[in-house]
Amino acid sequence: TLSLTKCANCGTPASIRCTGCADAPEYDSSEAVGAAYCNRGCQTTHWPNHKSQCNAMQKRKKLLRIATILKKTLLAYRECVFDLDIERIEFQKGSLCLQMGSALDRPYHTHFPNHLTTKVEYKEAALACNQCTLAMALLGPLARHLLAGVSSSITSSDISVGKPIFLTKLVSDPSNPPDYVPPHTILILDLKNNQATREKWIIDVTGCQYGFRDVLVPFDKYFEEKECHDLKRSQAYDANETKDVDYFLTLPFMTATSQQRKNLMERRAARLHFAAFVRKRI
Repeated sequence: TLSLTKCANCGTPASIRCTGCADAPEYDSSEAVGAAYCNRGCQTTHWPNHKSQCNAMQKRKKLLRIATILKKTLLAYRECVFDLDIERIEFQKGSLCLQMGSALDRPYHTHFPNHLTTKVEYKEAALACNQCTLAMALLGPLARHLLAGVSSSITSSDISVGKPIFLTKLVSDPSNPPDYVPPHTILILDLKNNQATREKWIIDVTGCQYGFRDVLVPFDKYFEEKECHDLKRSQAYDANETKDVDYFLTLPFMTATSQQRKNLMERRAARLHFAAFVRKRI
């Protein structure tokens, strides 16, 4: 506890801590995050020594806020522009099963059926289910704008998740869900700071479909704990809000009927509306 911590300047028992770097995400379990002091005088005296670390911790905190904003933005968008006819949400045999209605009755634009679950983690998993492609396109310009000056590089990577907490499945029969685990897409960032060490982080905005709660995780920790491996080389993150839809519009099997083309154009219009909102507000 803070009362047992020593002052970083004089070594006496500390009663205050540096608020600038307090509660910064931990990158290495062996590091000491933050600094505590016995009084403001010692804090001021110690500032030249602490400044570099404090600035680095503040960038981590900013990175966490950005990652949280990106996830909340995706989930809010999905909640308003939902496209699944879900009749029931049940957890069975290690999977979150989303019982689907008739494909013929499937809507394109609807609202998330909040009455089906009271658990936040289940709702988030349902909203994020199979949405990696959408997330990477939708959040592209917003992510690059928010991360400017914080990250020295941003790439996206398709990976396999070997150890999910649970799987989220779209099923017709929840008693017999499939075992297929689709590829997962993450953002990989190098944190820009003045310290000698290089920090590599992962932003995972759709990990909630696997039961992952943390949206920002150190690269090595993420891959080790979740038993992941790369499926292909990371790519520069240059997507715009309609990148995936524009590609779908070039595929004959996705534009074979007038209803398919209409659905894609409606999807594109919703993305452009979101893009205009982002440009106006940020």
